[in-house]
Amino acid sequence: MELGGIRVVATAIGTAMGLLGPGLYVYTVNRYGDAVILWRRLRLLLLYSGTGLLLLSIGVGWMDVSTLITAVAVLVAVFLLVHLVLEKRSSMFVVGLGDEVVEARLLRGQGTAAFSFTGTGRIYVSEGLVYMLEPGELAAIVAHERGHSVALQPLSSPLVNSLLALLSVAIAMGVVNLVASGSAAGISLGLLASLGAWGLWVTYNWAWESLADIYSLIKTGAIAYTALQRITGALPRPLSIRDAYYDFIRSMRPRRIGGGVFLVNPHPRPETRLYIMQRLLRELYQL
Repeated sequence: MELGGIRVVATAIGTAMGLLGPGLYVYTVNRYGDAVILWRRLRLLLLYSGTGLLLLSIGVGWMDVSTLITAVAVLVAVFLLVHLVLEKRSSMFVVGLGDEVVEARLLRGQGTAAFSFTGTGRIYVSEGLVYMLEPGELAAIVAHERGHSVALQPLSSPLVNSLLALLSVAIAMGVVNLVASGSAAGISLGLLASLGAWGLWVTYNWAWESLADIYSLIKTGAIAYTALQRITGALPRPLSIRDAYYDFIRSMRPRRIGGGVFLVNPHPRPETRLYIMQRLLRELYQL
């Protein structure tokens, strides 16, 4: 796989953006204490991350038409299968968030989990978590999951994340081709590009998670903070640049879930999330 001038430049810029991403996240969340301003800056970080992934896909990405069709088909099949399994194991309930009524699904099981499924944007909350929380805290958790969709508007969450998944597949295939070339330059470029792509993915997910926290805070107030603290048992602590890059490296470690080993969406530390929410609450209530 040979890279022309434009592709080399796109790869270099995309990789640099990925390596800078965690640091930009730290600067953003430590710099802004107003919820509205922080919301706007974090949305810019989402755009930043998506742009970096697009540049890397232009630079090292590879996907012919048949591969693209296969990737889309597999993506749709996986989304559909997971959706059917989740729907079979859950039942509907609704939560009021101010003037908004949000539909969610109660997932059978004693685990403590809440998530919005990428393929549909539907919100799932486990029975174990519902039994653990007070009604107001449950509303805060649902608001957080609803915030994932709101943060990406006017685009839909399934559309955005499907596009990012396709870009990631193209980059991964390009990296494999570079490493398989056997040349020192190809291997080095492939490893750097993969590191940059992961940095962009981490930055995107950290910003996206913080946006969901802000939405929950706006909708439910201080109870959003207490709900997160009850679930995690953490205490608020600011995130340093050193800690951010340590977490960035650590997030590349696969985790064992349900008998399988997976790379999962990286989240900011609970301590960091609580610290951000604490600062926003102080600004909101002028404490």
